[in-house]
Amino acid sequence: MARRTTGRVLRWHVEHIPRIPIGKAKRWIQPSRQSYTIQDMKTHYWQVLRRVTVYDSPWVRIHRDDIRLPDGSLIDGHHVVDVPRPAVGVIPVGDDGRILLIEHYRFITGTIGWEIPAGGIDPSETAEAAAARELLEETGHRAEAFQFLGQYHPSNGLSNQTFHVYIGKGISRCGDISDTNEVSRIGWFTPTEVAEMLRANAIRDGFSLTGLLWFFFKVTMEGKKEKPE
Repeated sequence: MARRTTGRVLRWHVEHIPRIPIGKAKRWIQPSRQSYTIQDMKTHYWQVLRRVTVYDSPWVRIHRDDIRLPDGSLIDGHHVVDVPRPAVGVIPVGDDGRILLIEHYRFITGTIGWEIPAGGIDPSETAEAAAARELLEETGHRAEAFQFLGQYHPSNGLSNQTFHVYIGKGISRCGDISDTNEVSRIGWFTPTEVAEMLRANAIRDGFSLTGLLWFFFKVTMEGKKEKPE
């Protein structure tokens, strides 16, 4: 049965993203996190006038929102996919620089492809602990250390789903794949091989695409910093 949310002030957080420095004038705005009510946002943001929850499960909720836009016009029934459980992905990098990927069958798209190890974060876990667990379950490997790359919303026009991305370093094998329902095999690839897979559109998973491109960007930028000017 649909559940209505009315007569209540909806509150959420707005994150201010730092500007990218341009040219020699490197001016950074530090990220801040502020909380606003709908009343604070009346003239600048979309207002949720009414929310009806049309589907509710531990995995996903679907809301039907009535929205007032900044120009005063109305949207009757904007559907929102509420994913309460965030996910984490890890890019395992060996001491020789190779990257460990998993081969995954996706029944929704009917495709098989190479992906980074990833999965949901349990309520009692930190994102880093979940990254370590997924790496072990899906590859049989552990990492000595994890480096946080960042987090993002893969489809923020439709859903609030949040993905976290880590680099795993000091990779060593400690067992077999335990999650054989999801992973058919694992493989080590050189950065050149992974880059070629990306160029050829051979990796179709969005989480893996973002994580790997993020990783390559970081490696490229760190390489530039090490070079003398």
